Amino acid sequence: TLGGSAGDLTVDAGGGSHAKLGNLAAVNANVEASGGSHVTVNPSGTLNAKASGGSHVRYVGSPTLGTMDESGGSSIKQE
Repeated sequence: TLGGSAGDLTVDAGGGSHAKLGNLAAVNANVEASGGSHVTVNPSGTLNAKASGGSHVRYVGSPTLGTMDESGGSSIKQE
């Protein structure tokens, strides 16, 4: 878990990792999750996300949704 604020946030999570960043207020977020990973982000601007291999990307708030790519039983959803 990480809190605070950031401009542009980039998250690359793999191998079953967990990135709980819902308390980190970011302007924009670019997320790539693979291999059963779980990522939560809190962007106020644009969210670009790719989830594969049974991974889950969750986002807090109502960002502008950019590129969304789900495959292999993965999901990208608002929390």
